[in-house]
Amino acid sequence: MAEERKTVKLPETDNTSLTCAARILAHECADANLEFMRCKQRDANPRACLVQGEKVTAAVLKTLREVETHCGETYSAYKKALKKNWHRIDETRKEQAALEDCWRQYKGYNQTQEDK
Repeated sequence: MAEERKTVKLPETDNTSLTCAARILAHECADANLEFMRCKQRDANPRACLVQGEKVTAAVLKTLREVETHCGETYSAYKKALKKNWHRIDETRKEQAALEDCWRQYKGYNQTQEDK
């Protein structure tokens, strides 16, 4: 009997995708990243912080999946604009703002108690 394998589609992790999601990743993955950096400060041995590094990777992949799922249209528009403008972020502020607004709305940030 043939063995069935599940394939999990990973989010895009190219330079453009990571640049577009950088501000979101900085906020959403801050705890895991800080834990990793503190570990690296305590121990220069690269193997000492593998667990913390895996947590950072997992947090980034989870966040990228959420961005692609819940803000895919604005995320794609931002990536397209960034590529078109040779990664000059100043030229893509409108698309960046649209993505960040979508993310804040999805996460419920900046809502008053009445909105919730």
